[in-house]
Amino acid sequence: MGVPRWIRLGAGPVVVLGVIAYGLLGSRYLPHDDGTAVADAVGKCATRPDTVRDILAEPILQKAPRPDRFGEADDKELLCSGSGFLASVSLPLSGSVERDEVLDFYRKLAEGTGWRPVDRDYGIYSALKDAPGGCPWWFSMTTEPYGFHLRVVYLPSGAPADKCAWK
Repeated sequence: MGVPRWIRLGAGPVVVLGVIAYGLLGSRYLPHDDGTAVADAVGKCATRPDTVRDILAEPILQKAPRPDRFGEADDKELLCSGSGFLASVSLPLSGSVERDEVLDFYRKLAEGTGWRPVDRDYGIYSALKDAPGGCPWWFSMTTEPYGFHLRVVYLPSGAPADKCAWK
């Protein structure tokens, strides 16, 4: 007696679907080599109130070219996963100053207050500033329909020091 035909025809597709499902879901939901350290860090990952306060005191988030004005600060962005750890403080900037003037204003302000420009394919200007713990803060400025978006990214608490991807 042989193997029934429905088993012979169905086994191949079931195995292929199982391999695909493992490839898509296994890397996300099954433990990795660095799973314990990363899982512990993810559980402890949180914003740093002292860091947020220090970032908000930075001149790049205090001064705007006239007549531009800042909107409300947002420090709610928090990404804590095995592939990335970041927290940020952001401010919308609206007004009627030309793009080049705003860019020149922030470039001079940032470089005059300890930020060093970096080449990134993100936004119209990016700079780094050394911060305690070895992971620098990353300032970026992007254009938006209302004007500009200023953002400072930092490493949240509980994140491993080697997860500073923008360093």
